[in-house]
Order: sequence, then structure tokens, then C-alpha cells
Amino acid sequence: MKRKLTIALSLLTIIAACSSSTSTNQMVTANYGLQANIGKVNYKITNELVTGKGCSGFFLIIPTGATEYVGAGIDTRTREGKAKAAAVYNALYGDKPGQLGMDIIAQPQFRVDSTGIPIIGKQVCATVIGYRAVIANISN
Repeated sequence: MKRKLTIALSLLTIIAACSSSTSTNQMVTANYGLQANIGKVNYKITNELVTGKGCSGFFLIIPTGATEYVGAGIDTRTREGKAKAAAVYNALYGDKPGQLGMDIIAQPQFRVDSTGIPIIGKQVCATVIGYRAVIANISN
């Protein structure tokens, strides 16, 4: 009796191990696209020289520095990137906090300084200088 039970369980295990299952769940794929009405944007470089400074860092794992920055075209995942983006924001909108427009800095030049003590704190400051560029026209 015990032997028949062992053989039956062995056969059942072999049959279960050899079986296969297929899932009918399929991931739906869709192609979502965003269409914009805006065509080509033309900027006019002005004679206005703008400069700004921004900092980003940490003190004992607490982030310090800029809270407002322009992220367009600058990688803001690093402290240096956040400092550069804050410098651009301060150069364009420093006298008007909370503002954001379509102006850009043409040919920006950055100077980056890093100070601090490892583990305790570090601060990265960036200074930018360049010419303000404003939208001249938009063509479709």
C-alpha cells in the first residue's frame, strides 16, 4: 500500500512538472503622441548682458541651496546641474522671484566652484554670464 502511494505521488509530481501553462494576459501597447501647434521659434539676441549665481549642496544629508531653477537643457540630477540651473534662473528672473518666461541665455558661460568637507557638507556654486535672448516670432 505504501509503495503504491509512493508511485502514485511520484507519477503525479512528474505529470505536474511536465505540464505547461500559458497566460492570456497581454500587455496593451499604444502609440500616444503629442502634437503641438507651435512651429519654429526664432529668438532675437539682445545686447543685455545677464549674470547670475546659484548654489546647491548638503549639510549632514540635509539639502541646501536653490529652490527655484530653470531645468531646460540642463541636467538637474546632480548638484552641479542644480547650481547651474539656479544661476540661469537668477540671471533671467532674479529680480522677479516666482516668475518664469520664455527668455533664454545665448551662449552661456559657467564658472563652477565646489567647497566643503566630505561627509559633513558640500556646496557647489555656479556663476553664469551671457546675453539674454527673447522670442522674435513663431512661424508655423
